[in-house]
Amino acid sequence: MMDGSVKELHPTSAAPHAADTTGRQFAVFVAIGATAALGFIVLSSTLVRLHTGLADWLVSAGCYALFVVPVYLLHRRLSFQSDARHRQAFPRYAIVQLCGLILASLFSYLAYGVLAMPTIAASLLVIALTSGVNFVALRLWAFREADVTINSVLAPFKPKTILNAAHDKVVFGRRVGVLSSHLAKAIPEGGRVLDLGCGDGSIALALMGLRDDLAIEGVDVLIRPKTHIPVTRFDGGALPFEDKSFDYVTVVDVLHHTEAPAAVLAEACRVARKGIIIKDHLLDGWLAGPTLRLMDWVGNRGHDVVLPYNYLTRDAWAAAFSEAGCSVTTWDENLHLYPRPASMLFDRHLHFVALMKPLHAAGV
Repeated sequence: MMDGSVKELHPTSAAPHAADTTGRQFAVFVAIGATAALGFIVLSSTLVRLHTGLADWLVSAGCYALFVVPVYLLHRRLSFQSDARHRQAFPRYAIVQLCGLILASLFSYLAYGVLAMPTIAASLLVIALTSGVNFVALRLWAFREADVTINSVLAPFKPKTILNAAHDKVVFGRRVGVLSSHLAKAIPEGGRVLDLGCGDGSIALALMGLRDDLAIEGVDVLIRPKTHIPVTRFDGGALPFEDKSFDYVTVVDVLHHTEAPAAVLAEACRVARKGIIIKDHLLDGWLAGPTLRLMDWVGNRGHDVVLPYNYLTRDAWAAAFSEAGCSVTTWDENLHLYPRPASMLFDRHLHFVALMKPLHAAGV
């Protein structure tokens, strides 16, 4: 079965949308708050210098009051784009601001009095904590809409979201480019290609950009809402294609997510007329197992992929190839998936791209 195939490495879901929305709202919230704070400082200090005859604290309080309604309206319309009624939202907004003042006093006492932090550091901490609490309270309560939940607000700050974003930013783009280049070199000639465990087809799309003589379609147990190539669904067992339906089959980082790699590879051999191109891991060298587990965890755990950590040694791969009915034509372990110095730990001989020849190919 292929319950943990490459399809699940980067699934499309609602989480990125929620994260983007919350991030935009928080950015606008901070911008409005900072602008209002600057305006308050300029107005109150100007009026105090004019010697209006009122006590300074009264001038300051009056200036603050002048900003309450405009800032409320800006947050309602721009920060949260809320349709909540004023008779509900404004009292709640006022309560949140009052609680924020109390919390700021408490945070200030802890930062200055208990922790004895430097002035600038303490001020930044108080502002960050108070603003964060205010933002969550305003979005979840004062300006709440029916589809807003605590999970949607906190989505960008969840460990899984952070892990996925970091992996996509640092690893995924380079991985697509490097692997598509190796696949382009490994496939001897043009023809029809099946990408087994294709995911959204990012690698296949990049490969066709390098090899216009290839026509690639995918197969996976999960079809995403948006794919770069045509994808056929299958049950993780028998591929829904006739024998020798494709010239080549690519199997990229799929087999180590399966419990029976040889069985999956046998299906690839059955539908391939000329060859199978495999990219997978090699359990070889110092601390190979822990290193591969770490890479797998970083790349997949954030997407709730089942991780069997089924890495094979050279001998185990040879046995799997024999059981599946194919033989090695070319083998490359110098993939350079990672830039230096990360390559010294994560490349080594832990990855390979191999061109396999089905035993039936001699009769093609």
